Formats: sequence, structure tokens, C-alpha cells
Amino acid sequence: MDNNFNQNDNQQMYGQPSVYNQQTAYNQQPYAQQQPMYNQQSYAGQQYNYQQPMYNQQIANSQNLISRKEFVNLPQLHNIKTQIISSVVTLYICIALNVILIFTGYLSTVGLFDVAIMLISAIGIQITYNKAFGIIMLAYSIINVLIFLFVYGQLGGYLILVAGIIGFISTYKFDKAYNEYRYSGKLPNFIK
Repeated sequence: MDNNFNQNDNQQMYGQPSVYNQQTAYNQQPYAQQQPMYNQQSYAGQQYNYQQPMYNQQIANSQNLISRKEFVNLPQLHNIKTQIISSVVTLYICIALNVILIFTGYLSTVGLFDVAIMLISAIGIQITYNKAFGIIMLAYSIINVLIFLFVYGQLGGYLILVAGIIGFISTYKFDKAYNEYRYSGKLPNFIK
């Protein structure tokens, strides 16, 4: 048998072209936006535009994104920023009242634990605008109200509950708006 055969001989012998004589095409832009792998078909005259799920979307170019601190200062988010500030100020007032009551002897020093939780939550909400601190504050305020209700038989700690609810709602709205901005790259409209 002759050792010198080319691609055409290989195709004639096996019915397939030789893979060793072909050049491999490499993707020059592996991170470029790729076309969807499904067909967009029209059904009854209606065009279906299926979008890829959010976890497949690339986050907008991170060099062009503004930070959370710059984002909260946008005029569209003025109402959310006002709500966040009001919840933090309410928490600072509650902290001051608890510290005064502890040092005057009306509350035990165990109340410093309450002060620490409120202080961490207030500083976290004020600096990061993160909904995790809003969730912590809301959970703590609900537990605090229930403890007052069952131990003392009266409603107490409702100012902390109001601050927790406002803090949770406002940080949730902010986090949702910022995440939408991160994925779409578009600034939001006015948010109430």
C-alpha cells in the first residue's frame, strides 16, 4: 500500500475528510455577546423574543459603573435616600435613649447588647445601604417588641420597629434598583 496519500484519498477510503489536514478555527473574542442557540419562531403572527436568564447575562462593563455611594446620590433616588437617613436617625435616637436609661439605672447593663445590635445595624445601613443590615434590624426590632409584649405585658420598643420597617423597605428598594443598574447599565427612573 502506498504511504503517500492526501486528503482526497482519505475521503475516498473512509468517506470522511482527514481531520489532521484541516486548520482549527479559534474564537477570537471568547467573551463577546453570543447569539442565542434557539430559533426565534413566530407563532400565529407573533414574534417571541426569548431573553437569556439573568445569570447568563454579563454584568455591564464594570469600568463604567458608578459605586453604591454615587448611585444613592442620584436625584432619582432622593426618596430612598431620605427614607434611609430617617431610619438611621431614628436608630441613633433609640441608641441614645437606651444608653441614657442604662447609665441612670432604669435598664440593666444587658441593654448594652441591644445598643450594640442597633449601632451595628445603623452604621451598616448608613455606610453600605445594604439590605442585609435592614433585614437584621427588622428581625431584631420584631424580637424586641415581642419580648416587651411577653415579659412586661405592654407594647414597647415600637420606635425601633418603625425604624426597622423603614430601614428594611428603603434598603430593599435601593438594592433592587442598584442590581438592575448593574445588569442593564441604565440609570433608573424616579423611585418612590
